[in-house]
Formats: sequence, C-alpha cells, structure tokens
Amino acid sequence: MDMRLFALVLPSIVGLCSSKAVLPPGPVNGALGGSVTFNTTISSEGPIQTIFWNFDDGSGSGSVPVITVSSGTTIDGPGYEGRVSVNSFTGSLELRELTLGDTGLYLVSMITSKPESGSTTLNVYGSSITLSCSAQSSPPAQFQWALNGKMLDREGQELKLENVQRNQSGSYICWAHNSITLRYTASKPSVITVLEKISGAEITGPSEPLIAGKSSANLSCQAAAGTSISREWLKGDQPLSPSHRITFSEDKSSVSISPVESTDNGEYQCRLSNPVSTDTVSYNLTVNYGPEDVLIKGATEVEEGKMVELICFAKSEPPANFSWTTNGTDTSVTTAKYIIYNATYDDSGNYTCVAENAVTGLSRSSAVHVLTVGGEGSQSDNGPNVRAIVGASNQQANSPDQITYADVSVFNKKDGGTVELGTPETVYTDVRTNLGRAQATTVPEETQYAMNVKMLIYVP
Repeated sequence: MDMRLFALVLPSIVGLCSSKAVLPPGPVNGALGGSVTFNTTISSEGPIQTIFWNFDDGSGSGSVPVITVSSGTTIDGPGYEGRVSVNSFTGSLELRELTLGDTGLYLVSMITSKPESGSTTLNVYGSSITLSCSAQSSPPAQFQWALNGKMLDREGQELKLENVQRNQSGSYICWAHNSITLRYTASKPSVITVLEKISGAEITGPSEPLIAGKSSANLSCQAAAGTSISREWLKGDQPLSPSHRITFSEDKSSVSISPVESTDNGEYQCRLSNPVSTDTVSYNLTVNYGPEDVLIKGATEVEEGKMVELICFAKSEPPANFSWTTNGTDTSVTTAKYIIYNATYDDSGNYTCVAENAVTGLSRSSAVHVLTVGGEGSQSDNGPNVRAIVGASNQQANSPDQITYADVSVFNKKDGGTVELGTPETVYTDVRTNLGRAQATTVPEETQYAMNVKMLIYVP
C-alpha cells in the first residue's frame, strides 16, 4: 500500500536572499490575517516611476506579479487586489490580510537614478494546521492518527488542528488500514512545533550602585511568554561584543560586565525573537566614577572693578560637588562657579577647586589657577604692566629691616625705557597708584608688619 502524508504546518525559516543596497536583512515574519511591510533602503526626492514587486512560492513554477507601478499607474497582481500598496518615494511594499500561501520569496526591482533590486523572505504563521494523509489501497483505506506514539481519537484522511496550543507540538503519524487485507501501514512522521509569541520582555540589573573599577554588573533578559527565543544584546543600537570584561551566558539570556568602567554607562537593549514574533527591551546602566580631569577655566588677568568668573570642570557620575580655596584658605563657595562681581587688588592670588564624588568617595583638586587684578589700562597687547611685590615675614617685626621682599625686578615703561624698582636703601610699602611713577616711602619704625603683606606697584 503506497501511502503519503501531507502537512500544512508552521513553515520553518528558510535561507535569506537579500540585496544589501535595497532590502535590510530578513526574513520578515507575519501572523495569519495580519500585515507586514517590506521596507527598502531607498529614499528618492521624487516619485519612483517604475517599481516591480514579484512573489515566488518556491514550487518551481516561477514568480508572479504582486504589484506594478509604471509611469504613475499602479496595478495589483492576481490574488493581491486590495491587499497591497507601495510607497512611491521608497518602493516599500505593504502586504495585508496575510494567508499561509503568502509564505515565500519576495523580489523588488525599480529604476531610480539607476536600476535597483533585492529580495527577502516572508514567513506567515497561523493558529490552524491541517494534516492530510493518502494511501493506495483497494478497497480504500481507513485512517487513524497518532501523536508522539499515542493514538488519537481522530479518524479520517485529514486532521485539522484549530487554535493550536503548545502541548500539540510533536510527531504526528497517520495509520492506514485495509479492512480486507487487514494490513496496517504508518506514514513517515511529520513534526510540528507550536510557537508562542514573545511578550512581557524585561531586563533586570544590579540593585546596588556601581563604582567604576570595583563593581560588577549582571544584566538578565527574560520574557513572561514565548518559546524558542533567541537573544541579541546591543549597546546604543550597536551589537555588544564579548571581551575580557564582557561575557555572555550560553543562551545569551544574561551578560556580565566585570569590572564595570565609566565607558559602560549607557542604554543596553535585548532583542528577543522567535519565528513568530520579536520584541526589544531597554535598560539604562549607570556606572559611578570620578571625579577625573578637574580643571579651572577663566580669566588669569582682569582690571580692577571688573567681574571675574572662574568655572571648575570635572568628569564625574554623579556630578561632583565643589569647594574652593584662595591662597590656601578655604572659602564658602560650594558651586562649580566662583564669581567675583567687583574685583579688587586683594582678589589677586592662587585659586584651587576641589571636586568630590559623594558615591565613589573620591576627591580631586585642580591645578592652581593664578589670577592677577590690575588697574585700568593695565592689560595691553604686550601683556599687563602690573607686577606684585609680596613682603613676607615669619613673624611680626618692628623694623622694616626685618621684612624681605620677593619678585623685585625691572619693569618696562611705555616709552621703551625701564624702571628699576628700588635700591638697597629703598623700603616699600603698599603703594597703589595709576597716575605717576611708583612711589617709595620710608616706613616708621613703630609700624607693626603683619605676616604675608601684599604690595602691588603699578608702572604707567
């Protein structure tokens, strides 16, 4: 008895044939009765005059037209009337009211500034399956069905499975029986896999704060429903690759990063897929680090009475807290900006910013920023004409002989000449003048000199 079993089942994924220039990688998956869109990579400034979409079901009978656009006229192919439409600017095809017969290869050809073509595969999945069995027998054979070796209470040449469930997956066999010869013959098994759509996808991550260089992170990607799921991990829409710090579980359901670094900050995606559905879920990973690269930006020389704004920058997550010191003394400024609204000579000096990260517990200081406040017109193309002389004494003194001075030098005059500031007999006091030559005075012996006395001398 010659016996054959025919099955209309969920189709398996076949090899993809696609043009890199016109159609993105496939295959495209669709649900019975639903719709799909074949998006192209073409973008035209005006309507594309010629577009051909064709379909090949793989039976060997060749391709048939799906839709044709030519010189503004659109013609739907037989069996596609009212089910298809084309974007005239991109050539993309929308196919609606999908049937199981729509499974197969789709080909596109169009003429823009040059001929373009490509192809991709569509898989249509339904919730109903029909198995058919035939046998050469006289008298005609009687049929009975078995699933995974267990006889079903189903007889007849066809076995219809409506609203299939996962527990109906397995190996189906048809038994043919001749009531006269009493012979039984079994068909070859037909394996059916019922797949469930993916839903409820979620990424779970670490609950404790992560610190760069110290902590490890594990991200897990799971779905509440769905079978035969494959996963792909991405970071910033780019595939995430394994490295000496990044490892994946065997089924790619989780990824481990150890140790985490500041560069690991960002959005991670897990793309889940099976032959009947896809889903993508995102997770934002925060790695605390820093502060790093602390620096001060702002003016180094400014005229008296002008506003000065110094800004402290630091790479840090979370953003750093700031504090400032001037000439080694702590200030009350606790923001990234140090603002002097009306600069005076006393504001000259060394400024330092300290950045601190409350999570990492680290702090870093900037390099010293030197600010010089001068008189009006003290800044020129040739640089400032302002010099500072600092008198320093380790203790209070009753005599000018006990005061020493640093940075006593010769200054250039505007007319090209020079001025030598002082002789060994000269005693300097706090001389501040923009009107004439720097004046030297003799300090009374009874004058008490404080520690770190600043004296600014201006040369016109």
